Amino acid sequence: MPSDGFRGLVYGDWHFLEETTSKSKDSHVSSNYAYSMGIALRGAHYKVYPELKYDSVKPMLFQKHAAMSINLRNTQPMMLQNVQMKAVITKQGVFSQKRIFSVNNSKIAPNSIVTLPVQWQFDELKPGKYKVQVQVKGENDWNKLPMTWKFIKNIKVDKKAADNINDKIMRKPINKWFYISMATGGLMLISLVELLKLLLTGSK
Repeated sequence: MPSDGFRGLVYGDWHFLEETTSKSKDSHVSSNYAYSMGIALRGAHYKVYPELKYDSVKPMLFQKHAAMSINLRNTQPMMLQNVQMKAVITKQGVFSQKRIFSVNNSKIAPNSIVTLPVQWQFDELKPGKYKVQVQVKGENDWNKLPMTWKFIKNIKVDKKAADNINDKIMRKPINKWFYISMATGGLMLISLVELLKLLLTGSK
């Protein structure tokens, strides 16, 4: 517990782990039991409103795919409940590309940073200018007041940053059976044409 008074909400959890000391003679496998307990401490001045601020947008590697991390910061000691977040990143230029990330029924903890990973799937991250649009809707934890934030930013990804991500991404698996079936179908078609030629020649 804090020794001094505090405002707002302190939120976290205790993580408990029970370690087993005995093992079966017939097995080298052992297991531990663990659980987490959420903790919420309310300050003397509890009626505080959360406030989201734009922090940054950076290229990142997410689940072995190229992505952009949109980082937002809750600067106040109050939780945001029932959060709906939607992020749209559009590559500017002639061949514009749009990537979308959305999540519902989430939470944003007090005094925290939340990251929205906008993934490129198996595509490479292209250098250039991007437009970032984010909308966040939620409810203040203490009075259920609906709150909304919108952020629009323009960023630039240089070639060095894009290449650094693209060198580490997972490549799209090649379907070898597709090419085998195409080759087999082509051979069968050629054989059918030759057979028809022989039949037509023999009938004359």
